[in-house]
Formats: sequence, C-alpha cells, structure tokens
Amino acid sequence: MPAQAVAGERTTRPTMYVMVGLPASGKTTRAREHEAERVTARFATEPGTTFELGPQDPHAYRALFQAPTQDEVWSPAGGPPPSGHPTWTSRAAERWPTSTS
Repeated sequence: MPAQAVAGERTTRPTMYVMVGLPASGKTTRAREHEAERVTARFATEPGTTFELGPQDPHAYRALFQAPTQDEVWSPAGGPPPSGHPTWTSRAAERWPTSTS
C-alpha cells in the first residue's frame, strides 16, 4: 500500500542498486553516470529538496566527509555538548554541515 503523501514529504521508497561485472568493464563509470542522472532528475522534479551539483561536486563532498568516532556513535544521548558548542545541533552543523539543513 503506498504511503500517504504529506506536504513536502517524498513518497518514493529508497532503491539499492547492485552493479556486478568483470574488472574494468565500466561498472564505476556507469555508477557515476547513473548517480548524475538521479541527481539531475531529482533536482528537476523536487527542486525544494535538493540543490544542483556539478559533475565533480559529489567527489569533493565525499573527500570532506568525516566519519564519526566510536565515542560519537555509541555515546548516550542527553549528555552535554562538547565545549565551544551551545547545543548538539551546532556541533553537528559544524562537523557535518548537511546534517542540519
């Protein structure tokens, strides 16, 4: 049964793509092309939920990604934010800018 649409909410379910093939057969190239196609399509159909990216932007953002430490992943919620941050949201916005937008 399809989900009921709520204003501003996406109604499509996530899709996982699995790519298989021989080495050097073009899997990575096709995956990058497909990624660009999906980003372009989403920007065209849902401009308020995303922003336009150039071909190299995803690679630049991946290079900036900082994985959380084990302490950050497993620490219980409710503790005080790190020093220099009035809230956990301000900490998240600094460390992972897209997590709070």
